[in-house]
Amino acid sequence: MKILLSIILLIILSFGLLYGQKIKLVEVDHSRGLEIAGFTSIDGQRFVLKRKIPLMSLDLDGEHLNSSGKLKKLEINISPSTNSSSLFEVQIVNISDRDTVIISNIVPFGEFPEHVYITGRGNERLSKTKLYRPGKPPVSVIVPDNAWELGYASLDLDENLAVYGLARRINIINGTRRRYDTHLNPGGEVQYALYFDLFNGPWQEGLRKCFQENYLYDLTEFDNHLFQREDLSWIREAYVIHLMMAW
Repeated sequence: MKILLSIILLIILSFGLLYGQKIKLVEVDHSRGLEIAGFTSIDGQRFVLKRKIPLMSLDLDGEHLNSSGKLKKLEINISPSTNSSSLFEVQIVNISDRDTVIISNIVPFGEFPEHVYITGRGNERLSKTKLYRPGKPPVSVIVPDNAWELGYASLDLDENLAVYGLARRINIINGTRRRYDTHLNPGGEVQYALYFDLFNGPWQEGLRKCFQENYLYDLTEFDNHLFQREDLSWIREAYVIHLMMAW
């Protein structure tokens, strides 16, 4: 009888933590690779998924793969986060002896037709970030300059409640940082922080909470004092402005 080995990463978050994280536990099953089996909210409510889903998907040298199974040339490890706002960190290591590999498009929960997710696709050099929705063609979106490489996805838990996941690149060892990908030398590694939160309502509410309310976990609060200055109040109704930049 095959013994199912799973690791439950339990990070108990106090009610006073920044960003109002509502997930305290993510159950990660290691029997086949890295798969999510369920979630537990901070108030103790448990959500068991009907089927296990990948912790994430990624592109390896242009080939689309996910964490449900072993990945050639790569080793993926997870550990409790050192950042109070994220649940855990993912370490992706190039275990190849000779080959430099290219890692890109890290997406929590994986890229599946029934998921809403954001990642970079296409051949555009400047901006190729796209939003994918079930049954609809992708649309181009703009993300902050320091977040080109982010991966976002949401997952319905029941009729009214959903969870989103956000992956942010935080560190590279023995590799090269690019706008949309990471080039890892043999033995090199890239680290991502993974954030999770619950939200109510349609998928747009997940985007609003992650981007607008939680500021992609870059800030604790937004400094709005310039917008509130009376001498600059004209900007509030200036929906089109012309900017010139000198180089």
